[in-house]
Amino acid sequence: MNEVHVESKILLRSMIRKIVEYLEIANKIPDDDFRKIVGCTQKREKLLKNIRDNVERGNLFLILFWVRELIEDLVNE
Repeated sequence: MNEVHVESKILLRSMIRKIVEYLEIANKIPDDDFRKIVGCTQKREKLLKNIRDNVERGNLFLILFWVRELIEDLVNE
């Protein structure tokens, strides 16, 4: 990681802050709703596969892209 540009490291730190914000928001969802959301998420096999595939590849951008798509799909249900 030493050969990564300083600007890229700054951007990664910004991503960390945004992920912490996401976790804080997710933590505000009531437990009953959260259980329902998890159940609905498990039915989105194609989106979960896309996330898993990119986790295996280590592609942070596409992992987050597919997580966003998954959340958007849940909201639009």
